[in-house]
Amino acid sequence: MNRTLTAAALALILTSGAHAADLIVDVDQSVVAPVDLRLFDWSGAYVGGHIGYVSGQQSDNLPPLPEGGKDPLPQFPVEDQSGAWLGGLHAGYNWQSGGFVYGLEGDVDFTGLKRGKNFNTYNGNISLGGSLFMESDVQASLRARAGLAIDSWLLYGAAGIAVARAEVSVVGNPNSITYPLVSDTNTHVGWTIGAGIETAFSPNWIGRVEARYTDFGAQAYDLGAFGEAVESRWRQTSVNLGLSYKF
Repeated sequence: MNRTLTAAALALILTSGAHAADLIVDVDQSVVAPVDLRLFDWSGAYVGGHIGYVSGQQSDNLPPLPEGGKDPLPQFPVEDQSGAWLGGLHAGYNWQSGGFVYGLEGDVDFTGLKRGKNFNTYNGNISLGGSLFMESDVQASLRARAGLAIDSWLLYGAAGIAVARAEVSVVGNPNSITYPLVSDTNTHVGWTIGAGIETAFSPNWIGRVEARYTDFGAQAYDLGAFGEAVESRWRQTSVNLGLSYKF
């Protein structure tokens, strides 16, 4: 009888141990190894959004005062500083060779950039005084990027073409001959250059800080009140923060 009980107890212990071993194996198989971001692969496509601040400088070539004119206001050209918040979307593709990362990126920004300045000039013997201002609501760029990857960090530079839609308007004031609001819209095409730093928070999410300088060049605007086109040149500097999803 004792031998029978002892054998049964031993069999129960062995069976329980086998089940316990199975449970241990199952638990071990369910553990997911942490991702090592030191081995982050920057190659592939990505999309994202960004917000930032842009400071622009606009210059115009309004006709100067005639020789001997008595108006004390400064002559043109003038340069206006302006600033506004911006927000936009970006998308691109990276290739990686060792620690060298290169790729292409396109973006579109929406902003309320607007700046004006009072003036007083002449068209023949007619005094024209008022306000001239420029505003832009959308701009875009296509840039080549290249940089150095250090674990989950990427230091990069970028350069390419930039385009923007702008409107230049002029309106008279009570101190001169009255004329209605006159405006003209044009598209500027120029170049942009910048640099930034990115860091990977996970295999898919990447944050960035970027600074850029853009020269949109000069375009002529037909503002009939002056009898000739007004040429406006536009340059700007921007800083933005962004978040991208890498596929």
